[in-house]
Amino acid sequence: QLRLAALDDALRHRVRAHYVSQLDKALYNRMEGMDQQAADFHDQVSRSFLSALQELVEVLSDLGVHCVPIQGTLISLLRYGTFPAGRLGNGKWDVVDNDGELMVILSEGESLPAVLGHVSASLERRGWPPCFNPHER
Repeated sequence: QLRLAALDDALRHRVRAHYVSQLDKALYNRMEGMDQQAADFHDQVSRSFLSALQELVEVLSDLGVHCVPIQGTLISLLRYGTFPAGRLGNGKWDVVDNDGELMVILSEGESLPAVLGHVSASLERRGWPPCFNPHER
């Protein structure tokens, strides 16, 4: 008798610990490798954040999930039309946030864990790393 669910669960637990640490290491190396003194550093970071936000909003839209930006994401978008940072002038930047927040609006009876599972799977199909700990507030 094949016990694929048990095997899948065991692999998930063994790989998860290594995957998360390797992902953190890769992201750290990528950030450390960037020239943070370069004139276009904040432009690159903002384009990257904004591109990720746009892709997430596309996924949510494709799934029929309504969302609105909140907290620092909303402030930065309203203030500068981009996020997480906006150009002030004289080479200065206002770094409003270091992450992104969206509030999802579900229909009555929709299960947030189920929706988050679909969002995670859709993002993975686009090449994003798996969401191991999507959380609700």
